[in-house]
Amino acid sequence: MESEIVHGDQLAVWVQRRSELIDELFEWTRQQSDAIDGGRMSELMNVLAKKQPPLRELSDLSNKVATQADVDPERRSWSDPTLRQRTIRLHKQSEERLLELIQFEKECEQRLSTSRDDVQRQMTTQHSKQTAVNRYASVSAGYQTQQYSGSSGDSLDLSSD
Repeated sequence: MESEIVHGDQLAVWVQRRSELIDELFEWTRQQSDAIDGGRMSELMNVLAKKQPPLRELSDLSNKVATQADVDPERRSWSDPTLRQRTIRLHKQSEERLLELIQFEKECEQRLSTSRDDVQRQMTTQHSKQTAVNRYASVSAGYQTQQYSGSSGDSLDLSSD
């Protein structure tokens, strides 16, 4: 089944906007990367939230453009033949840039995962240290209590005869 043929000028608008969104998402991902590297998790959450609307729009536009992929290019009308060539070039560039963006996102995710694992190891180490200190303190306190309470049955008589 062939999709409805969209006028070339409309397709050009979609491809242009899609390219702009990819550039915008690159900027958000740079900010995301900086937040990860700086350990600023609240900033990271803010950036991730701000990325959602452009991601949704990019997905919608990508779907629209993809539906036009199976349309015979000779059946599509264009107001300007040079616009067709520019749109083809921009679409190819956008596809390459999108692959770069996806790779950048994967690198950010890996760094965030590594950071999370490092924090978890530090917390585990700190918890282990605290547990050891608490046990030592309770054993030490019990030993001191036992020493001063005379619980061994022996008592020292300091009275004089």
